[in-house]
Amino acid sequence: TRFTAASSASTSMSLISRTDSKASSFDSIPENIEEIDISQLITQLVHNSANVLNFKKIKLSYKPQMMIIKGNREQIIDLVTRLYNFSLRHSNQNDELIIELNHHKITFSNNNFNYLDDDLKTLNDCIEIIKRHQYHYSFTNRSLSIKIGA
Repeated sequence: TRFTAASSASTSMSLISRTDSKASSFDSIPENIEEIDISQLITQLVHNSANVLNFKKIKLSYKPQMMIIKGNREQIIDLVTRLYNFSLRHSNQNDELIIELNHHKITFSNNNFNYLDDDLKTLNDCIEIIKRHQYHYSFTNRSLSIKIGA
């Protein structure tokens, strides 16, 4: 199963359904746009999760390469952190987790993700951040895709 940051504005799994009637805190265009180095953020997340990776015996495939995106720093950190944590949480023991950064595309993939459609509801806030920043996303049974920028 694959978590990918890719460019598609449709979803093949229905996950985005807010049940509350309150206005979202992500309803408007983000403020305080700045450049964020995603590779630094992911490298820090990987470093901070070394114990979990070792405990679950997850093989990590990640080659950091600079990827600068524009967005609200706080929201982008939240987005990437949630996606990374989701990918760890739903990886089984001895799985291979692959993280790729290329062409404004972030990919978290694992050929053996262990999650149900209901688990994807935990990513609703991520979808709101993605929409607010006018990024593109798609879901399949194997991937979450987000394409950032051009």
